Amino acid sequence: MPVNQKRWIIAFALIFFLPACDKIKSGGKPRIEMPSSFDTVMLKNGGVIQGQIVRETPETIEVKWQDGIVGFKMSEVAGIKRNDTEVQGEVGMVMPEPQENEKDLQNPETYPRLYLKNGSVKKAVELKRGGEGVILGERLKEGGVVEFEFPLAEIEKVMFWPPSKSEPTDDFMEIEKAYPSFRPHEKPHYLILSDDDPMDLNLYMRALEQFYQEFLVYFMDFVKKDYSPRTLQAVIFGQHEAFQQLLENSGFPKQSNILGFFSPENQVLFLYNIKSVEMINRYLHRSSYVEKQIKSRVDSIAKRYSGGDEIVESRIKGQGERILERLEKDRVHVEGEAREETVKTIRHEGAHQLLYEFSVHKEKGRQGAWLVEGLASFCEPPEIGDVHETRLMELKFELESHQLMPLEYLLSFAAGADIHRLEPSYASLGYAESWAFVHFLMSGPYRDGFLNYVKEVAVQDKGFDEKKDRVLLEKNLGKSVKEVEKEFTPYVDALIKEHIDAKRYEDFRLRMVLAK
Repeated sequence: MPVNQKRWIIAFALIFFLPACDKIKSGGKPRIEMPSSFDTVMLKNGGVIQGQIVRETPETIEVKWQDGIVGFKMSEVAGIKRNDTEVQGEVGMVMPEPQENEKDLQNPETYPRLYLKNGSVKKAVELKRGGEGVILGERLKEGGVVEFEFPLAEIEKVMFWPPSKSEPTDDFMEIEKAYPSFRPHEKPHYLILSDDDPMDLNLYMRALEQFYQEFLVYFMDFVKKDYSPRTLQAVIFGQHEAFQQLLENSGFPKQSNILGFFSPENQVLFLYNIKSVEMINRYLHRSSYVEKQIKSRVDSIAKRYSGGDEIVESRIKGQGERILERLEKDRVHVEGEAREETVKTIRHEGAHQLLYEFSVHKEKGRQGAWLVEGLASFCEPPEIGDVHETRLMELKFELESHQLMPLEYLLSFAAGADIHRLEPSYASLGYAESWAFVHFLMSGPYRDGFLNYVKEVAVQDKGFDEKKDRVLLEKNLGKSVKEVEKEFTPYVDALIKEHIDAKRYEDFRLRMVLAK
């Protein structure tokens, strides 16, 4: 672990044993594996520590983490989740952001900055995307500028401007009045209103901030030099019913299957915790209750044989442990899938918000639905640009009864409700194919031309229509849409063959058939 990180670990810990610190040097994984169940302590400064609570008083709490103990004042603790199963960070610990010199942070002459995962900070004259990473221009004392390229894997985050806080919009303040039980949470780039469970909310707020940084690094060329930074706004509902009511009040169909949305009109991102869906919530609570009842019953029966028939006692305990293990595994799987789906939605809708924020998309004027939804889906995987397994499996499933949409047809849909009006299975194909086409353009020789097309579309006037849109795309790709289609179709076939696991697809296909 870099020296500067050691300083701020000690700053938020009352008790800390050095052997535990040694295990996470340079981002290395611990020598000791996390147990299957542990306690999670979430701190108000954004830090998280996971292990076994060994001492707890009204004033302090101590957690055994690996082979050391970390202690905190209860006034520093935001929440505690007991018997947790989801490891956060690589070693059951998430560090708070290091505190930097405020005067230096606010000095515009020290920007842009590149933060590396080894803890170092590079202050640059300019930053730009290179082929496989970020190119940093650094001023020489002797005069002139020298350039260095850093691989994306080595970059923690970038900052183009000093931290800024902007006042919430009138619309956002109206939302705050409408939901008095929601509490505001300030993050470096977001103001978030939420009534969600603190443990889940902490995960989702970190996902939002992390995505912001990933987006800036990956789409650095979209950030204009005259952009004026401001705080972005989001609302995260802890209850599905309240979110569903918001959808109805906003004009969406009743019982809509929408998981989140960004409203360009009031510039607010709306999300909800998918764990709060009644069926999932009921299952998780019921599962936890059943596990406790079974454990109590097994202990009670085994106690009858304690000190007597040790073989029977051992068999009873063994059978009970196996039942509990299966139940716990199923519960953790359902809870994990709900969290994973929520994070995907955060990244998808968060992409819409940032693409509007940096004027890549616009509220008025024509843009293709394939572009708007394809770019957002492109950002959904854990790493921007990775293969989107769900979209790819949707594509394979729909291709069992359809062919790929002709590209000219796909490109004819304008952003908005056009694709929604299609028959549901064909609409699913449209979204999946939009992701695949963006992935195709971003992954090969058309990348630069496509990115230039995206920039040019953003500045078109009101007379820009479907025909002009296709001509602009063909100009930037250097080929007609029909010529590009001859390369795109085999590209999709290859993606399906190389990236879809047969067993996972059969499970996915069964769910899709049952849903239909």
